[in-house]
Amino acid sequence: MTAARPHDHFEELAAAEVLGVLAEPERSELMSHIRGGCPICRVVYPQLIDVADLLVLGAESMAPPPGLKARIMAAAAGSKSSPPGAAPAPAVASDSPIRLVPRSSGRERLYAGLALAASLAFVLLGIRSMAWRAELDRARQGVERNSAELLRLQGEIRDLELARADQASLIELLQNPGSGLVTLASLAPAPGASGKVLFDRTLGKGYVWVRDLPVDVDGKDYQLWAIQGGTPRSIGVFSVSADGSAVIPLSDVSADPPVAAFAITLEPAG
Repeated sequence: MTAARPHDHFEELAAAEVLGVLAEPERSELMSHIRGGCPICRVVYPQLIDVADLLVLGAESMAPPPGLKARIMAAAAGSKSSPPGAAPAPAVASDSPIRLVPRSSGRERLYAGLALAASLAFVLLGIRSMAWRAELDRARQGVERNSAELLRLQGEIRDLELARADQASLIELLQNPGSGLVTLASLAPAPGASGKVLFDRTLGKGYVWVRDLPVDVDGKDYQLWAIQGGTPRSIGVFSVSADGSAVIPLSDVSADPPVAAFAITLEPAG
């Protein structure tokens, strides 16, 4: 399969076409590309034609002086009527001498061609600049999308690492002989709620699981207490999910005096 040509190739063909120097089979290739509906060439090709037309109109050739042709024909007729061997006639002064007009075709055509090529190059550079700018914008948008995706994946990795750490801590607690599992019932904020506590009295670490706690508690927070020596001591504030459940990790809970129980209350926020 033939690889797709870069669009710069067709822009160069279009410039050569309006200059009149594009030959086959490149011309057929360009025309097929334009007829194929290329949105860039639909704009570029007419612009190049307009530039070429303007430059051609501006390159006017120098007109010969009036009467030049008649004087040349008269001089030619006089030379034919002189007899062979006759001395050349003396020069006669004229009020309207023949002026030698420099030929303009070569140099002026060169300058016009150079001006046309420069103008076409300027147009092509402008079009390519717009294409490059659009490509840069697309690349920048791709980088932004990739950056957002990278941030999302990094967040997921952090969540997974935290979950893995929690699982490792939970396994450690379950394997520790000093850990105990306690069921919480008839929680004060909601008699229908329930919960469990896995706690290691030696390490002062554990987890509290609760369910069916009221969700709509505007202006209030759930507070967790450890009852030690008959006195409640706050060990954290927590919120619940939409189904009224929560998992609260415990750490650095003092073992002196020993924890006798846990309690949950609703307290004013803050």
